[in-house]
Amino acid sequence: MMNALHSVLAAVGEGRIQGGWEYVKAAYAICWTGLALYAVSLWARRPREEPK
Repeated sequence: MMNALHSVLAAVGEGRIQGGWEYVKAAYAICWTGLALYAVSLWARRPREEPK
């Protein structure tokens, strides 16, 4: 039992993610792209003034 627990804990590593900045950058890119597309959709759907 103790040997199995030791091998499982050894496979976990140090408990810290190595690298991972690609995921952070991708998340920010997806977020800002979504916000920009939403802003464009709001601008496109804005009420237009009728000519007098």
